[in-house]
Amino acid sequence: MNKKEKPNILFLVIDALREDRIFSNNRTTKTPTMDKLRNNGVYFSQAISTSDVTGTGMGCFFSGVYPFESGITESKIDSKLFTLINILKKNGYNMCGSGPNFKFFRNLSNFLDDSFYYDYQQWREIDTILGKSGNDVLNHLKSIQQGPPWFYYLHLMDIHGIGKLIKIPSKFDNDNFGKTKYDRMISSIDFWLNDLLKQIDLDNTIIILTADHGEYVSSKINEPLESIPNIYKFFRQMKKIVPILEPIGNQVFKGLLKINTNLKRSMLSLQLDSKEMRDILTRGNTDELFDDVLKIPLIFSGNEIKSSKRISKLVRQIDVLPTILEIIGIEYSEKIQGRSLVPILNEEELEEIPVYIETGNAEHDNVGNTIGIRSSKFKYLRNRYDEKLDVRLFNMIDDPLELKNIEKEEPDIVNNLETSLKEIMKKQITFQKKELTDEDKMIQEELKKMGYL
Repeated sequence: MNKKEKPNILFLVIDALREDRIFSNNRTTKTPTMDKLRNNGVYFSQAISTSDVTGTGMGCFFSGVYPFESGITESKIDSKLFTLINILKKNGYNMCGSGPNFKFFRNLSNFLDDSFYYDYQQWREIDTILGKSGNDVLNHLKSIQQGPPWFYYLHLMDIHGIGKLIKIPSKFDNDNFGKTKYDRMISSIDFWLNDLLKQIDLDNTIIILTADHGEYVSSKINEPLESIPNIYKFFRQMKKIVPILEPIGNQVFKGLLKINTNLKRSMLSLQLDSKEMRDILTRGNTDELFDDVLKIPLIFSGNEIKSSKRISKLVRQIDVLPTILEIIGIEYSEKIQGRSLVPILNEEELEEIPVYIETGNAEHDNVGNTIGIRSSKFKYLRNRYDEKLDVRLFNMIDDPLELKNIEKEEPDIVNNLETSLKEIMKKQITFQKKELTDEDKMIQEELKKMGYL
């Protein structure tokens, strides 16, 4: 195959993929394909997500700035702010991609010249990535191989919902492929990724494999809400017979979800310790920001990225945009907060910049209550609106599980990190609630179906 002037770019996002589930020594997943990408590329072991929800994290990847500057949140997506996409378009890239058929993702991806949306409702109840939908994605990717260089954004949802909302292929639903259903689903994704890579000229394609955020996963119990999707499925089936039941079904589902959550958590609190209770937290519905949902994989592989490197420097989602552009030799004038990681790839030193982090909120025009910063040594959290409220400080070296809040013992460190946080947030914008448009209401309903509301 002839080498193109600019390499193709595959931007692969596996929703809710934790870093420790694919590259730690204690993992139980089987991921030979991801291992191969890592061993033939550059792997960042300390990549930190900005938030625990999808929209905010993807906004950081594509805009190169933090959400307090872009305004991009879980329910507010503006593709005009996707600097990476705009620059690549100007430089002749064919913008393509696949994602779940939700208004939320269509807004996120409406910059694409050629897109394919798979049916997430069918995928989670009938099909899997190893079935028809996965083949459709492969065929779509195959169809754009010829012509100008392409950028392909692929967003996979298979482990969203901890392997409960989507049926795990029977071949992988056993201990050989993971201790938990979450791990088994990751193993099945890796199996499919091998077929994906067969569609690509790896010498002519840069592959970025990452995640929007991590996930809370319990190794001792099944997901406590596993019975709820079947109830919701029942109401959706009844809608076909009596359409007027759909809004009633949604309300009943939401009520059952809340009752079930509170009841199960009360019962489980008698059986589990504080760390185990943390494992059943729900992203986007908590003021906590443990590393379970913040540490994500980040791999650059393919094209001329041949060396096998493991980089332990702390990196941010907003650093990905300028890194891609420098690798492919595109200059840009747009102002961004991220910085290129190419000097680190060339074994040069870069001073660490702490990562701004925040909890997400899927409610319309709402933001999460918790903000903070994560450095390689400390994590500092506090209330978004009151710097003296809900203050937490963890030593991530001595206490990686974040079991002991040391904010009372280390007031000087708290003050220094608060100063750093304010410096990062100089360009914070003010969020004002507005009336929901019909499109906003549609997004809200789809976020409910995905479990965010």
